[in-house]
Amino acid sequence: MAQNRLDPGEFIELVDRRARIAAVKRQAGPAICAEILRGVRIEGRYPQLEARSREKRDYLSQIGADGSNAAPVGDRPHMDDAALLEWYANERLRTPISGDLDRHARSLGYADHMMLLRALRLEWLYRKVAK
Repeated sequence: MAQNRLDPGEFIELVDRRARIAAVKRQAGPAICAEILRGVRIEGRYPQLEARSREKRDYLSQIGADGSNAAPVGDRPHMDDAALLEWYANERLRTPISGDLDRHARSLGYADHMMLLRALRLEWLYRKVAK
């Protein structure tokens, strides 16, 4: 709470809000993704996000990080799982990951922590090398 400059009331509000969002996502199922996409378009952020997605996909394909094996794995920068999670917590979340990593992964829409780690590794690679 101190790192995020939250008082106890703000923290409870944040946790409560996340729980409500998770409940809505469970109830809405796939329809929520379409609504999120509509919101991004209404906010005018779609072109920028779509361009970044395309650039990332193309870059990862060029280096074989998409499973195409275009470049040997040994030629790519590597980060072990612990360091990758630390990068994610510090750079992306700006707070430590607490609790069950599988639960955290599922809350983000991943099947388990291994799928989250795969996505994080691809994002780290893209940010580390392409930028």
